[in-house]
Amino acid sequence: MLTPALRGRVAHLTCLRNGGPTQDPARPCRTVHHGGLRKDPVSHNPYRYGLSHSSGLARRRRSDERATTTQIPSINSTNPRCGPMGGSSVFICSKCRAPLKGFAPERCECGYVVPQVDAVFQFCDDPPISLKHDGRRYLGYELVGENYDGPNSSDPSDNGDYGIYGGCSAKLVHLLGRDSVVLDLGAGLGPASITLARAGANTIGADISQKMLSVAAKRASNEQIDGNLIFARMNAYNLPMSDDSVNAVVAIDVLHQLDNPEAAIKEILRVLKPAGVFVEFGSRGLPLTQEQSEINRRCREALSDIRNYYSEALAACGYDGLPFSSWETVTHCIAEYFMPPEVVQTQYDGVWTGAMAKGIHKLRTRASGSAQLIPDDIHDVAWNKTHAYAVSKYGANYAELPGYSRYSGLVKVYRIGSQADVAAESVANV
Repeated sequence: MLTPALRGRVAHLTCLRNGGPTQDPARPCRTVHHGGLRKDPVSHNPYRYGLSHSSGLARRRRSDERATTTQIPSINSTNPRCGPMGGSSVFICSKCRAPLKGFAPERCECGYVVPQVDAVFQFCDDPPISLKHDGRRYLGYELVGENYDGPNSSDPSDNGDYGIYGGCSAKLVHLLGRDSVVLDLGAGLGPASITLARAGANTIGADISQKMLSVAAKRASNEQIDGNLIFARMNAYNLPMSDDSVNAVVAIDVLHQLDNPEAAIKEILRVLKPAGVFVEFGSRGLPLTQEQSEINRRCREALSDIRNYYSEALAACGYDGLPFSSWETVTHCIAEYFMPPEVVQTQYDGVWTGAMAKGIHKLRTRASGSAQLIPDDIHDVAWNKTHAYAVSKYGANYAELPGYSRYSGLVKVYRIGSQADVAAESVANV
């Protein structure tokens, strides 16, 4: 449920959504103007987060993001170029909780300096995985590492633009305005963080996994990024950031790894600026020929079959997994605190043929949130049985079975406010 403080903010931002300008009740001397976004209906896509950028497996035709035919107003039209040096602090001191100066946090007045490991700021010393039954369990990808990227993790950049991430990041920065402050929560290996910074946003790549962030920082060091990207180890349940400090929070593959996603969403609300937005990157499937559809069907059915066999093999070993949250739970929480999304299409148009190779790789290496916790002996038994089954049914080269999907990138922009409130308002206006 919305707290009284959040309800006040929701009411304020609902007014903004309906056209502003509106006086901000928390800032009585400040007038806020709001720009709307063109809504774009989106068809249901079962591969909600199919953000592939595996080199050698994808071909893409990528148009210049600047060559858009529809002018979309900036999300933060009050001052879209207000960066982190505009007088407000982004981070707070882990020791005394005072605001820290600078986008890259400087020494606090209390004398505390945020330590760094592998060019990653250490804002917490929480474990990367917590299974305590305290209502705040979470799964960082510390045991996954570069396996998350699939079999071609040594070259993840998809010829320099990180595939669909590049298209989505360019579009979001176009909407926000360059120099906006963006928190990439659950940054992982850094594809969204790197492309957001390269597009001009002051980007904070945050994750609980030091192993993932170390790889991300190393990859970023090979990019031409001029001081507008930092990586920070932090816990989504307790963000070490000032209130109203960021223009957008991007969360792609993180909230369903928490058993209390609502608590993290409340932290997201706290750090967002009054006209700030919550953002997801996604994809929309594009039409296929009959031949392409058949290739895709065979791949999907084979991969689903192999995954199901592996799950049954785990169950036969007495392992039933550790389910935390789910996409359904996350979707419900988002609807509780945010307006229905405004969906913006990017210029990205990609083809991916590597679903089987990546799916088998992640199954074999346990490269997912809960799978990483499967004990070695149980996984080895289950995987050996699964491998033998796959070879007998699909052949020795089953992992090379081609798939085929065409997709475009989507940026889903959520403004603060309950979807239930929107529905009630619609009924009242009838």
